Amino acid sequence: MRLGVSGCGAVGMRLARLLAEEQSVSRVLVSDPHAGAARRASLAAGAKGSVTDELFASPVDVVVLCGPSGTHAEQARKALENGIPVVSTARSSLDVGELLSLDRLARLAGLPVVVGVGWSPGFSCLLAGASAESMDRVSEIRVFRAGAAGASCARDALSELTGPAHVWHGGAWSSGFAGWGRELVWLPDPIGAVDTRSAAAGDVYLLAETFPHARRIEARVAAGLSRVMAARLGIGPRRQRGDGVVAFRIDVRGREGGRPVHRVFGGLDRGCMATASVAARVAAAVCRGEAAPGAYGLSSWAEPRRLLRELSDAGVRAAVYDPAAVE
Repeated sequence: MRLGVSGCGAVGMRLARLLAEEQSVSRVLVSDPHAGAARRASLAAGAKGSVTDELFASPVDVVVLCGPSGTHAEQARKALENGIPVVSTARSSLDVGELLSLDRLARLAGLPVVVGVGWSPGFSCLLAGASAESMDRVSEIRVFRAGAAGASCARDALSELTGPAHVWHGGAWSSGFAGWGRELVWLPDPIGAVDTRSAAAGDVYLLAETFPHARRIEARVAAGLSRVMAARLGIGPRRQRGDGVVAFRIDVRGREGGRPVHRVFGGLDRGCMATASVAARVAAAVCRGEAAPGAYGLSSWAEPRRLLRELSDAGVRAAVYDPAAVE
């Protein structure tokens, strides 16, 4: 398999290394506007790595988009026009929305565009999809998260606290203000209890595509008042390391066998490694032909439990809340 990586920041560099470790991968082609970043990612991939300025015209089996917000939709379109399947790590609501709008083009091309492939969105959406398999109906999904995988993700996380926060409510979109509505939520230890606020997050769009009949779908991010003010004043984050801790919690409510059910999943890992690990496994699955044509997120993955087992074997695991354990 020949795989391409577009964007060689904190996530892209780690992804290039992980892909090169796969025995079935023969070549890892990397591309970045900054020559130094591309060269470092190529070195991380070892003998299998090489730098290219024509990634979307190269003979690759799949391309993984890891670049900054605002670049994914245009690159995905180029990849589809050249017959290349796409995996995107985009998390911003703007990128996610634009990528999902490529669904018709992807179906006509017979190619997949898998959107929001990271820790959250990404792994969290996959857990929601697997959980819903045994449910008669999904009525509510709420996502809570904290942390960012790298500098680009940190900027996206800050932008989620500004502008409108869209919520899927009763089969239609409703808008509120991002950064409002303080709510105390418990995330996996050692993060514990944090204040969360409404967010303009891409998770909601991905989950609403999969569960259009849900009564409510929303996303919230950990943020204190000072963080909200910084976002509104346009004060960007300081240098963000890619090995920081990122966490999520996802609550899925519905009915199973006529009875109400409430399932809670949590995840905590190092930011860039978690995102890169998920993206690497999904890219490999796409190469094997396991992804259906169209643009969608991991909550719509055809065999979510199989992919979860592969991720577990790779060290990517989630915690499941068990009420009996705290009684």
